[in-house]
Amino acid sequence: DPDSFINKSGPDEFKKLVKKSTSGLKYLIDNQLQEARLDIPEEKAKIARSIWDEIKKIPDSIVLNEYIKETSEYLSIDEETLRSMIQRKSTAKKKGVEEKSFLTKSSFLNAEKRLLQIVIEDETIAQYIFPEIKEEYLLGLMSRSIFMTLLEDFKAGTKTSLHEIKEKIEPSLLSSLSKALLEKEQTPSVEEAFECLNTLKQLSLENHTKELKAEITKLEKQGKGEKVLSLIKQLQDIKMQLSSLSERNYQNMDYNNQNISIKGRS
Repeated sequence: DPDSFINKSGPDEFKKLVKKSTSGLKYLIDNQLQEARLDIPEEKAKIARSIWDEIKKIPDSIVLNEYIKETSEYLSIDEETLRSMIQRKSTAKKKGVEEKSFLTKSSFLNAEKRLLQIVIEDETIAQYIFPEIKEEYLLGLMSRSIFMTLLEDFKAGTKTSLHEIKEKIEPSLLSSLSKALLEKEQTPSVEEAFECLNTLKQLSLENHTKELKAEITKLEKQGKGEKVLSLIKQLQDIKMQLSSLSERNYQNMDYNNQNISIKGRS
């Protein structure tokens, strides 16, 4: 009871206690994070929807607007993306339909689609590309499960047919994949494949940059300056990686060698 505490310890001690206390929103988010992982897009989306279901009950529009902003920072979600999800959720509820995850895309990105076309249709080029693909480049992509299936088979030294690929992926992806493979494109090259991969890597790094900046803002508000320095160092590393993408040189690759030997592949 605040009155009892103030009478016993004084107003100054009460003010100190208030400063140390956790806000209702922070408590709600921390409670959600105990059973979920922010590095998994589907779980992050689930948390965001759950938080919105609670804070939407707040009648004061100013407070509600501030809570939406703080939620985007805590969860490292772009504020516009979060507001778009809220709008879609409200619209879906009015129509009586279930909203889809705001992190799920309705179609492939251009670079994503083209890289899929190349690695599925050209085994020679695929052997150059697969050793360079890292799982973090695929986070949030519609085609992630397709690429992971292809990567697993490549590492196992097995060749997967298109029919086997379609059997291993989600049925919801079949239509998009089939449509992409039916599109006629120019003759692929190793350089084009790497350009597509670099585009996806750049997108991944830029998304990570946004997450780090949001985390830095959150830590600064919490007065945890000692943790900010390590995040700033990560931002600098990402900046260097983004810079190096434009400097990559493929001249040492033999594009026409049909008997490719991948350096370092066991």
